[in-house]
Amino acid sequence: MAPDGNQHVMQSFSQQVDAGLTEADLATLGDRLNLPDGWRYEARTLDADLVIDFGDQPARVLQDELQNSYSQIPVANES
Repeated sequence: MAPDGNQHVMQSFSQQVDAGLTEADLATLGDRLNLPDGWRYEARTLDADLVIDFGDQPARVLQDELQNSYSQIPVANES
């Protein structure tokens, strides 16, 4: 989560930088990341599929230093 309240959800993890990274490692991945000030990494296991509707908004995707990709969850009424 960013300090401004925006949330990002991991859309894919990468093994390009760390070939040994596994799904099981994601729970503690935050300990390895150099997050910007005020950001935090939190791992959760979902009980159902997560569908993110971007509507007419462009997707906002960022990557961490391990090349894992995250989509920003759109905020309602954001232009």
